Amino acid sequence: MDIYIVDDAPLPRERLAAALSEIAGARVVGEAGSVSAAIAGLGHLRPELVILDIRLPDGTGFDLLDWLRIAQPEARVLLISGESYPQYRRRAHQSGAEFFDKTREFEQLRAAVAALVEAAEHERQH
Repeated sequence: MDIYIVDDAPLPRERLAAALSEIAGARVVGEAGSVSAAIAGLGHLRPELVILDIRLPDGTGFDLLDWLRIAQPEARVLLISGESYPQYRRRAHQSGAEFFDKTREFEQLRAAVAALVEAAEHERQH
């Protein structure tokens, strides 16, 4: 499964990329630190899974999610933030995405990605 990570903080982005690269079948194909950089990268890569930080310097992960729903509706989306506001979870759920607190739910995020990779591999085999 091709994965694209959008997070404006380089260290958490690198940590997440390293953790996901340990999952068999997961490939981090791109990273970005802003909405504009993400749109440029996502436009030609078309990953199966996009992980979006909510707070970005030139917009929000929700802005990117809205763009993805039109430009790449087949992409799965996971939203992350270091701030676990209930409204973030609600809006993510309403948009068909899952939300994870990247500081307290890192292992749950990794497990969710592993489950998506496994489901995609299973789907390809059948």
